[in-house]
Amino acid sequence: MCSELVHIQQDVHFKNDITQLLKQANTNILLLLEQLQEQNAQIKAALETSVQQSCRIGELESAKASLESDLRSNQQRRQSEAHANTKLRELTDMVQESHRSLVTTNDYLLKELEEAKLKHSQEVSQMLKNYQHLKKTHSYLLDTSKHV
Repeated sequence: MCSELVHIQQDVHFKNDITQLLKQANTNILLLLEQLQEQNAQIKAALETSVQQSCRIGELESAKASLESDLRSNQQRRQSEAHANTKLRELTDMVQESHRSLVTTNDYLLKELEEAKLKHSQEVSQMLKNYQHLKKTHSYLLDTSKHV
């Protein structure tokens, strides 16, 4: 009986040790579970942040592509406007040169017209003098022919 009692005591002691070890293991497992849950929450938050950043990166890349397209369009429009401005300057120069030529021609023609008017005025004056002289001569001849 004594040996049975020792054996029972050993079993109880063994069960107590196992219970103690199981409690300690359970506590350790619970701590590990909490740590894993915290890490899982952190990983989920990091993943969510990463997904948001990926979406933001996608949005930014799309915006960048749109801006690059706008930039190319603006550069093409600027080149087209520069070409049009060059053509406009060329046409302006041509019109100015044509205007200068027309002004010079106009001045020359006005000078010729003034000279022609002066010459015409002198010719008319001479013709009036000749007419007056002819009239006097005609009158004189009529008077002399009446006396003859």
